[in-house]
Amino acid sequence: MNTYHSTVPCYWDDLLSTYLQLDPSSHEWHAYSCTAHLGDGNLAIVLLLLCYLWGIAHDNDTLRHASKSTFMVLVVEAVLITLVKHTIRRERPRDPSGFVAISYDKYSFPSGHSARIAAFATSIYFFNKPLGCLLGILAIIIALARVRIGIHYVADVIAGLILGAVIAKVMRG
Repeated sequence: MNTYHSTVPCYWDDLLSTYLQLDPSSHEWHAYSCTAHLGDGNLAIVLLLLCYLWGIAHDNDTLRHASKSTFMVLVVEAVLITLVKHTIRRERPRDPSGFVAISYDKYSFPSGHSARIAAFATSIYFFNKPLGCLLGILAIIIALARVRIGIHYVADVIAGLILGAVIAKVMRG
């Protein structure tokens, strides 16, 4: 059983999160671990750069605009999430050593990965609704994976998903 560490105690969140966590020795843990990394910032940046370059190569103004717009959303999202994390300072449910860069991202609330992929999905939705919906489903899968491997509480990923989507929506206007 995990010990709950938080500046904002929430019994239901700890109970549900502990229930959903996998043992790192389980056969499913590795698959969830890989899925949890799909929301990494470097992957999002590389994907946006490739889309932007594709837009240049194929003279596609919409793709170039979507790439630039989504990049700006991700920058704002990263700054705001980092500020919230360092204000709340909620410890992670498990020691994330080896999974996250502790010096950069030692706090869990809200989930930056969940916020990033939700912001990405919401931003893309404004340009391509079917792709945005698919990315939205991926965001939920990534959020669940982060709870299953024990580096986030359920409330962390829910807050991240909501904040990411709201940031993208507000920036869209």
